[in-house]
Amino acid sequence: MRKGDNPLKFKQLIYKNASHRVIIPVYIPNEEGYFSHSLQSLILCLTSLFQTVHKQTSIAIIANGCCDKVLSYLQQLVKDGKIDTLT
Repeated sequence: MRKGDNPLKFKQLIYKNASHRVIIPVYIPNEEGYFSHSLQSLILCLTSLFQTVHKQTSIAIIANGCCDKVLSYLQQLVKDGKIDTLT
């Protein structure tokens, strides 16, 4: 059992007026072998998502151990305003 408080308990949360939230976990540690086409698949997935959601949909990406190339692509999407949360 955890001792102490949850660190996110005291963090100020940002609430947006969104009717839906899409959360996509991403794990692409490199671009070799099994993961060789994963970035292209992610780009295709997100492009399709951007074209089919309405304006009140928030998109969150959880980049779990991704390589630098994937992270830079996702950070560019945040700068462009296509996704609102990248963790």
